[in-house]
Amino acid sequence: MKNADEKRVAVITGASRGFGRELALAFAGAGYDIAAVCKERTDLLAGVAGEVGALGVCCRTFRADQSLRDNADALAGWVGSEMGRADVLVCNAGIVRDKLILRLSEEDWDAVIDVNLTGTANIIRAFYRLLKESVGQVLIIGSYIGLVGRAGQASYSASKAGLIGLGKTLAREFGPKGIRVNTVLPGYLPTGMGLAAGDNVMKVAKGENLLDDLSYPEEVAAAVVKISEIGGVSGQVFNLDSRIIPS
Repeated sequence: MKNADEKRVAVITGASRGFGRELALAFAGAGYDIAAVCKERTDLLAGVAGEVGALGVCCRTFRADQSLRDNADALAGWVGSEMGRADVLVCNAGIVRDKLILRLSEEDWDAVIDVNLTGTANIIRAFYRLLKESVGQVLIIGSYIGLVGRAGQASYSASKAGLIGLGKTLAREFGPKGIRVNTVLPGYLPTGMGLAAGDNVMKVAKGENLLDDLSYPEEVAAAVVKISEIGGVSGQVFNLDSRIIPS
């Protein structure tokens, strides 16, 4: 096990923008060194690293395509070599290809499942050794849509439903080693991905909320940090908006 006096490390995937950026800043604000990961927008990731560094912690940036197992394995190796440990793995990276399933190409279906579901499994598998050494934890960023579905989001809904099942299963598998695995449903966020869905989708999401409002990315990211600090809790799904989870 690593020296307990070492600075804790949070690994954030999909950290170049949107909610991933907010997560990186929130964990940095809680004193974590940050391993910020993205697939393509390394230019934006460099900006996030600058913002994180301004908070007085270390931020290393890494490029990886989590849908490829060898990329995930290489990422874990780099983090282990350069940062020495991984205490929190936040699986945030994801994509959307919103179309009715009758219009959804095989390529679009595969892309979403490969990144969102298979890619998350790849990353968690790759980081298992580091998480075991630090008795760390995994936080999977899921979606309310994975519970209820939504017309026009077949691939996204399926991938997020799969993540909920994955999180519960890995909590059982990793529990004997002390590794916690929880899933967070952040609510509809007015970030780049959320805004790209269009005004109508945003209006529907807002109307489904009991408070007739959307989630605030900074507040939700802060809540994810708080969830990470709760000991003895694993295998749970945390819903962070005012939509009621169906029984």
